Amino acid sequence: MSAARWVESQVRPYADMIAIVEATDRASFERAVDVAYQRILRWFEGARADWRRVHERVLSRTIAGKFDESVPALPEYELNGPVDVVVFHPDHPDWIHLAECKKWGGLQTQLDAMQQLRRRGTPDVKRGLVVMFFVDRATPAAAFWEDVKRDLFTDGDVQRPLGPLGAVPWLADAFQSEHVGGFGGNFAIVHLPCDLVGA
Repeated sequence: MSAARWVESQVRPYADMIAIVEATDRASFERAVDVAYQRILRWFEGARADWRRVHERVLSRTIAGKFDESVPALPEYELNGPVDVVVFHPDHPDWIHLAECKKWGGLQTQLDAMQQLRRRGTPDVKRGLVVMFFVDRATPAAAFWEDVKRDLFTDGDVQRPLGPLGAVPWLADAFQSEHVGGFGGNFAIVHLPCDLVGA
C-alpha cells in the first residue's frame, strides 16, 4: 500500500464522522451517516472471508461500535421496538438514523427488515436504512439488487413502494423506496448492499 493510500485509509473514516458532527440539518445528518455506512461496509468487504461467517448481530454491533468511536451510536436500541443500529447526532438528540442489518435469506428477509423499520418510524423519524449482507455464492449482490427492485412491486404486498424507486446520489449501489410508515405518514427506506461473497 502506498503512503498516500495509507494516509487516506487512516484519515477518511474520521472525515466521515466529522461530516456527521458538522451537519446543519436533519437531511445533511442523514446523508453524512449514509456515507459513513458505505465506508464501514467497504471495510467489511475488504476482509469479507472473515466477516461472512459471523452472525448478523455481530455485524450490527460492529457497525455501531465503529460509529460510537466518534458519534453516539447504539446496537439493538428500543424505539417502538428493537432497531439493529441507531446513530444520534451529538448536539441534536432528536436527529436519529435507524438501520436494520440482515444477512440475505431471500426476499422475505428484505421485506421483514423493511417492515421493522416502518414500524419504528415516528413523525420525527421518517427514514431508515436496510443494510443487506450477501454471504452466499448462489446470490451475487449485483444480480440480486435488480431482482429486488422488481420484486418489491410484485411481492411487496402492503410494503409495496408508493412510487418509483429512486437513486441515492451519494451512495453507490443503493436505491430508495417510499412507504407508509407505522405512524401514518410517508417513510423512506434506503437499501444498501454489502457484498461479502466477492467475485
